[in-house]
Amino acid sequence: MTTDSVFQLIQSLTGNEKRFFKLFATVQREEKNYMRLFSAMEKIKTYDDKKLKHVLKGERFLKNLSFEKNYLQKAITEIKKRNLGVAGSRIMPIGNHPLDAVFFAIFNLWAEATQLFYPNASGCGIFCKKSLHEKIKGFDEKIKLSEDMDYVMRAGKVEKFRILKSTKVNVSMRRFEKEGRFKIGFKLLFSAIYRAIFGEIRSDVFKYDLRYRK
Repeated sequence: MTTDSVFQLIQSLTGNEKRFFKLFATVQREEKNYMRLFSAMEKIKTYDDKKLKHVLKGERFLKNLSFEKNYLQKAITEIKKRNLGVAGSRIMPIGNHPLDAVFFAIFNLWAEATQLFYPNASGCGIFCKKSLHEKIKGFDEKIKLSEDMDYVMRAGKVEKFRILKSTKVNVSMRRFEKEGRFKIGFKLLFSAIYRAIFGEIRSDVFKYDLRYRK
């Protein structure tokens, strides 16, 4: 047997606290890896790597289990400590291209600077209580671009929103590489300016396909 700080943290949560964290759901349509890990750790009574891996058998993220456990521990702790209703994560590019680092640094700085009065967060790293998600009626599917920004904007008007300080999400740059970094970067920049002036983007003015696949 081995001990594990994430397992101990999850087991130390009260029933209400476990329920509270479970009610956090990412904006992405699919369940995230850390939620699968949370559920798996709830099922075992004493920590055992072999037992945990058996419960998670078939999951692709097993090779990155340490990373997922670390992310989960930080997210649980901060959400609980700061009593957040909705939250975003900092995003980091996968790779070493200097332009990617610049684009993402600008976005993270902007998201953190405006979090108190103009909530913004990337959809790949958003947490929201299920009850709050249902209260704001989820996504506005009529929006053509930045529906994740609209989502946290509406949720942040109802409950406390903050950018998590302890977590970050690594983002693939395949789209930037395929369509051009400047093209995508400026398209997203101008879309943010458009939203600030005219409101949500309900037309295909930016020609941005949300259904992108590699």
